[in-house]
Amino acid sequence: TLFTRRAHIVELEKLTEVFSSHQPQGLMNRLMGHNMMRKDGEAHMAERQAMFPAVSPRTVRDTWVRQFQAHADRILDELAPQGSADLCKAFALPLSAECLKDVTGLTNMRFQDMDAWSQAMIDGIANYTGNKAIEARCHAATAGIDAAIDDMLPVVKKHPNTSILSVL
Repeated sequence: TLFTRRAHIVELEKLTEVFSSHQPQGLMNRLMGHNMMRKDGEAHMAERQAMFPAVSPRTVRDTWVRQFQAHADRILDELAPQGSADLCKAFALPLSAECLKDVTGLTNMRFQDMDAWSQAMIDGIANYTGNKAIEARCHAATAGIDAAIDDMLPVVKKHPNTSILSVL
């Protein structure tokens, strides 16, 4: 089923008895555990509310806009002397990864790692052919993220911030 109109999506996503996110045997649950993206109703809302302070409109306005702009400015300043660049690879990729690092609180990794691990997880949850190499890359990515979380927990406990990791 494909819905192409926003109004239909808003209406139908609430019919969780028909269009549920809960997929116990789905690839996401099998590879990354049962997370908020595969929960409905109260279970989903509990996790969403727990992280809301990190992504609220106020936090976006007061924290993330400034930090994201600083990343964009820095990356563009680095690119300017080149005269031209592939904007996807040279700008959008590092910008999105740096911003995701900030929001998640995983600032202890390189943007290249955030990009590679994100892609490995995306590939893993779309691995309907059961390719073992893709599955292994997904597992390696989640292990890398788990290690990054473990490394950052004492940091955000000592120096709380507005990141998801710190808020949780």
